[in-house]
Amino acid sequence: MAYRLLLETHPTPLRFVLGEGTSVLGSASSSGADLEVVHPSVSRSHARFTVDGGRITLEDLGSSNGTWVDGKKIRQATALEEGQALRFGSVEGRLEALSEGDAEAAVELPLLRAPSAADPESGLSTAALAPAQAFLVAELPGLLARMARGGTFLEQTRWVGTALFRSMPCLEVEIASGRTVLFHGRREEGRPGESFTAEAEGGGVRILLTFFQRGVARASGPALEAAARLLDLSRRLQEGSRGERRDGGADALPAEGDLRMPEPPSLHPGVQEIYARARRIARGSIGVLIRGESGTGKEVLARYLHEASGVAGPFVALNCAALPADLLEAELFGIERGVATGVEARAGKFETAHSGTLFLDEIGDMAPSTQAKILRALQEGEVHRLGGKAPRPARARVLAATHRDLEAMLASGDFRSDLYHRIAGWEVTLPPLRHRRVDIPSLATHFLVREAEKLGVRPAGISRDALAALTAYAWPGNIRPRSTL
Repeated sequence: MAYRLLLETHPTPLRFVLGEGTSVLGSASSSGADLEVVHPSVSRSHARFTVDGGRITLEDLGSSNGTWVDGKKIRQATALEEGQALRFGSVEGRLEALSEGDAEAAVELPLLRAPSAADPESGLSTAALAPAQAFLVAELPGLLARMARGGTFLEQTRWVGTALFRSMPCLEVEIASGRTVLFHGRREEGRPGESFTAEAEGGGVRILLTFFQRGVARASGPALEAAARLLDLSRRLQEGSRGERRDGGADALPAEGDLRMPEPPSLHPGVQEIYARARRIARGSIGVLIRGESGTGKEVLARYLHEASGVAGPFVALNCAALPADLLEAELFGIERGVATGVEARAGKFETAHSGTLFLDEIGDMAPSTQAKILRALQEGEVHRLGGKAPRPARARVLAATHRDLEAMLASGDFRSDLYHRIAGWEVTLPPLRHRRVDIPSLATHFLVREAEKLGVRPAGISRDALAALTAYAWPGNIRPRSTL
């Protein structure tokens, strides 16, 4: 049995999960407070909760302003029940019982909590986090940012090892390639007794963690998996970078640090490979056709290609399925004044994207007559506005996307084969979210953080039951509907 402590603090209420064992409530974590409540009426070490099986007790620790249960000041350890009114100084609160799944956080969001004196630089205390989440939330974002700026594979391996050693309560961290140890960290305060190991492989190396607690070793899986896939991605990018530097030419990679991976970075090997390939071909001129179900991130990949290309022009996107054929052509090619009553002259998407990138989403929904005009614009590098006579320059790299079965449309004649071969110099399919469930925790955290910041609230995180439900769901709309949950 576990409990949640709800405290009515201003401007934002505080919530703490009380698990098995003791938890000290106080105003200063430096004085040993596990539940930090910064308030003038709360002493540095104010009170202690003890959870033993299904029983919970509360004891005052000699606080200046007292601890109260149901309006009575307590002077010794007192058994508590769910729903009782509690008060610490002038801070009021109550207890509620939690199921096992809701008591254990699967994803915690310490970056949204009040700053902790234990780590003034980052504003959070990793000691208070579940070990795996301490790495995923407190260390992983900084690692990604640092690795994006460069470094050799050996350097990046050592950064990952250091982050694991700093955030995980383990005796030892070792990262090795065959018999060669790339990183090794061991705590001197290790005590004799039985130990438990957890390991993972990625990037041609083996990561081995040694713990004294079996449960912590088992729970380290998400952190180990993330670290392994991060090293695997690092190895692939390093090898790709060396290959591109040997090849030289227009398709060389952008300089390190010029490009950021989309947030949150995918941990799915297939998606990582797609983005590594996209980076290598970005500076070329070939057309790209991105396939996949709605909501899989096709426009995100298109924007990544544009940013990696280094072109000076803009990124312009148009959903071809959102407009009827006549309006779509006006949006694509522009229109001259006087074509219809009240119509003013305006440039189309092709003109707007001149010297940049034009992303045509759902190109499979385009009428054959419009397809022919698209092909002509690509071949000639210019367009004619509706009602216009003079051609206008419109040289843009076209990236296209669709969720339709283009093979069937090609066979039936509903999609032009000459246009297909023009736009599909590189064809890639993004997997649906149900096939990349490893990304669900980071996506859920990303959207929760984003919405919490908009609303000015500080949620504690995502419970294990909630994350299990999110992971088990089929997500027919893929990533897009997650942002509206």
